[in-house]
Amino acid sequence: MNIFSDRRTVEKRPSSVRRSPRRGLVQTSFLALAAAAPARAQLLDNRTVDPLGEIVDVRGDEEFQAVEQPAWRNAALTQSLSEGDLLRTGPYGGVGIAFEDRTQFRLHATSELKIGPLETTRRRFDLFKGRLWSRASRPDTPLTVRTPSANASIRGTDWYMEVLDDGSTRLSVLSGVVDFSNDEGALQVGSGESAIARRGLAPELEIVVESPDRPRWALKPRADWNGFLPKSDDSAKVNAHLDVIQAFDEVRFTDARATLDAYEARYSDDLASNLLYAYAELYGGRLDDAKARIDRARALDDDAVRPLLLDAQYALLAADDARLDETTAEAVKRAPNAPAVWLFRAQYLALAGGARVAEVQAALERAVALGGAASEPQLALGDFLLAQGRTQEALDAYDRAWAADPNDPAAVSGRAFAYVILERLDDAEALLQPFLAAGTTNPDILSAAGVVDLARARPDAAAAITGKVVAGNPGRPGATLLSGVA
Repeated sequence: MNIFSDRRTVEKRPSSVRRSPRRGLVQTSFLALAAAAPARAQLLDNRTVDPLGEIVDVRGDEEFQAVEQPAWRNAALTQSLSEGDLLRTGPYGGVGIAFEDRTQFRLHATSELKIGPLETTRRRFDLFKGRLWSRASRPDTPLTVRTPSANASIRGTDWYMEVLDDGSTRLSVLSGVVDFSNDEGALQVGSGESAIARRGLAPELEIVVESPDRPRWALKPRADWNGFLPKSDDSAKVNAHLDVIQAFDEVRFTDARATLDAYEARYSDDLASNLLYAYAELYGGRLDDAKARIDRARALDDDAVRPLLLDAQYALLAADDARLDETTAEAVKRAPNAPAVWLFRAQYLALAGGARVAEVQAALERAVALGGAASEPQLALGDFLLAQGRTQEALDAYDRAWAADPNDPAAVSGRAFAYVILERLDDAEALLQPFLAAGTTNPDILSAAGVVDLARARPDAAAAITGKVVAGNPGRPGATLLSGVA
């Protein structure tokens, strides 16, 4: 179903409905033919520069400036595009581009893009403002996108970028790897991750978003931080810990760091402060600083399992599979009855791939058995089973998570996605309706509702859901990703 194009575009139900609910249900193609182009747009023919691609979709509020004829003209379907050309869209515009290597671009409303030169083996693009989504047909299609606040060297097949009103750049990678940098620093953004680069500041990793490659528990503000931290009889220290935890939960990492700075100025560093600081550095993409804090925490208590779990998170984000194997295996030895260590062990086994699918499931089932009524192991198991195409078993796991906490957005959205895969759309809508009626702004639930609308062939309703996600959660990658397909 092509929700990018206007009503003149032929719409089809996505063929991937039965595979991946998070991403597969919102597959987009710009190559559907429009029945007629706007009458006022005229092609610029007989160009003297080599074509790189052409416009395959317009809405009627787009302009094109050819490198050899700098006057702006209305964009037209099948217009060829070349190095140096500029494209811009108005508040009601949107333009789809198909390049010769089959890379697809979607330039959203109120955006401006320049097709830059070929630099060595990479084509450069300049996104001056607005939003850009792309999908490449091959994972090795290299390109660079420059914005006012960052450069992105992309080796990915599916990504979305937005230049915010203040000049900051937000990048979300659905599939592939992107080196995201500016003069202040650099980080690598992988599948299922989102990062932001602000003027004068190094890029920072945002919340890791849902992806079959990175289960939802990989790097996420945790509700069980109280149990994760070492105990203390000092009420002032405990209160400081709680302040940091609350800041984590509310995604206020600057406040968390300020509290930790004050804490260490008063008490010097200890196991708790190093653990919390390490998490903040991991979240911000400062992996070297995170590693230093983790090493310090392990030196303070070499027998504790908590530093090992953060070390596993570091290894996960640094793509250090050997370290991830070592830390998770050691954590299992030290705390074989802790659900969290089995979740991390399952993450390593899943990344190792090959014939280890049974081991992944065994580790997740061990976490479930140890977790009692806790929903998080059930959710991880549900995600795994869904990625395996075992939808009914995944639904059973989501049902158990939902029974533990009927208001858990992840459990609700997991059940809804599974219902959609099973073509039980009435059940999905009935599950989501109370939350929608209550005016929820949770991106998981709204995303599920948007997918239901897409499966029902209601693109206008899906677009309205997108607006709610962006309005209610402007700083969250869930909003960014859903906005990228609307």
